[in-house]
Amino acid sequence: MEIIAKETCDCISKKKEDLNKPLDDKLTAELGVCMLSSYQKNIDMFKEGERLDFSNSAEMRAFGEKIALQMVNICPDVILALGRSKIAKDEKANESNDEESFEEDLVVEGKVKSISTVNYLTLKVTETNGKNHDFIVLTNFDNAYLLTDKVLKPNSEVEVYYYELDIYDIKLNKFISQK
Repeated sequence: MEIIAKETCDCISKKKEDLNKPLDDKLTAELGVCMLSSYQKNIDMFKEGERLDFSNSAEMRAFGEKIALQMVNICPDVILALGRSKIAKDEKANESNDEESFEEDLVVEGKVKSISTVNYLTLKVTETNGKNHDFIVLTNFDNAYLLTDKVLKPNSEVEVYYYELDIYDIKLNKFISQK
């Protein structure tokens, strides 16, 4: 856990964000990506029964909390910034009367093609025009239970709000944009 915490701190510090201003969801997602990338790199350090089940949101959240506790000793500024951001986000949500606000108008409507739990929780959606989209679930959100509890099934009608994030692909040896 300490190795993953240190590598996560190193990874997020390379983002060179101003931690004195509220963090956006993108940086929070990048923190999750840093954490999971380090976990994948160090997966052999975990016994078979201790490895994460990516489809279990409670287990993923508990893992993130354990890493965050370790990060307090390594990069407390990041954890404090996350806390400030959470407070600011909660206050903004209370002010907006539970209306969702998105920085960009990125939305896809269509039918669920499949839900995969290989490496990450991935949702595949097909629009009515036949265009396919793959969405990687990196953070918790209001309706995440529809995926984690397997409520959504193939052919379910969905409306997906998303953002794009550059994620490092080890096989391609470069960053690629993911939804």
